[in-house]
Amino acid sequence: MRLKSESFKRDVAGLVRQIEEGIAEAAGAERVVKAERERAEKAARAAEDAWKNDKLLAEQQASIGPNLSPEELRKAEELANWEFVKDKQDRALLRDHLARFQGGASEPWAREVLEALEWAALDDASSSEAIKEFLDEHPKGAYRDAASQRYQRRLAEEVAAAAAAQREAKAGIAWRAVKDSEDPAPLRDFAQSYPDSAHAAEATLLTNALVTRRLLVVGGLVVTALGGFAYAANKREVDAWLLDSSIRTLEGHSDSVTSVAITPDGRRALSGSYDKSLKLWDLGV
Repeated sequence: MRLKSESFKRDVAGLVRQIEEGIAEAAGAERVVKAERERAEKAARAAEDAWKNDKLLAEQQASIGPNLSPEELRKAEELANWEFVKDKQDRALLRDHLARFQGGASEPWAREVLEALEWAALDDASSSEAIKEFLDEHPKGAYRDAASQRYQRRLAEEVAAAAAAQREAKAGIAWRAVKDSEDPAPLRDFAQSYPDSAHAAEATLLTNALVTRRLLVVGGLVVTALGGFAYAANKREVDAWLLDSSIRTLEGHSDSVTSVAITPDGRRALSGSYDKSLKLWDLGV
């Protein structure tokens, strides 16, 4: 690439970009070659194992002589194949062995090894369906009790998760119907009906906001809102409000109330007034 003095920086930047692209392309080609090499090596190992198995069977049959009965030849072939597969930790080989030599002398050993390998492949994240398949294949196996317990637990988890998803879907439909409401009542009902919903907290906030706005429209001085109740003061009394209805008036100040504070448990209120007094109220909630 030619570098010119009048465009040196631009030319160098282009050169760097071409080098980086070349490196990336080479790295990608290397990954492809590596993957192909690994596949070839795996295929070669599989072919070698098959060849060794065939060789072992041939040697076994040659060593036992030609005068054996078909049943004796089958037993010899089974034992030779078992010697080949027993330490492979390969479930496919074990299944093939069991399919070829059903009812053979090695069947209990092969099933025991296969069961252990399949149990090790399961974990707490396995589906109940996968665990049920394991139980169906090994109904009398060594891991039957542990698998049954895990199956019941996982099934209960899946049922609970499905029920929760169904409830949340139902809550989503209900939320879309009330989220734009100008009336606090539907929002309050939603929060009470779906307390575990992802929208419950937002519904409570919107309810309180609508309560506050309605109190302002009435003309009261809103000072606090707590647990669905709001407290307002605009004269010499403190009014407790639920939604837009006055449910209680706390009388005692001789001048206008300026502020109200509510205890965290909502049981008491402290009010301040221009009469230079503080009054502690028992809200009876």
